[in-house]
Amino acid sequence: MKKFELVFIPMPGSGHIISMVEMANILLARDHRLAVTMIAIKLYPWISKLMNISNHFLHSLVIPATETIHPYTIYCSSCITCYTKQWEPFLPGNSS
Repeated sequence: MKKFELVFIPMPGSGHIISMVEMANILLARDHRLAVTMIAIKLYPWISKLMNISNHFLHSLVIPATETIHPYTIYCSSCITCYTKQWEPFLPGNSS
């Protein structure tokens, strides 16, 4: 049976992370062919604790915050692309 992997990148707020974890668990309960990886940016100290959710089908990855863009600029839709691009070197399988 073929497996499919979904990648969730929630905004770095507790409401966003908790909602995405709940959504991932619902999807995983409905279809056992799925696997979910959640990627969170450690802008706040509590994010690592909140992302401690790994099991066989739900994995988490916390990547470090950078200082190139202020955290509050992520809520400006024109900044989201450049904001997320700066973390590409921290993602698994990226050789750059």
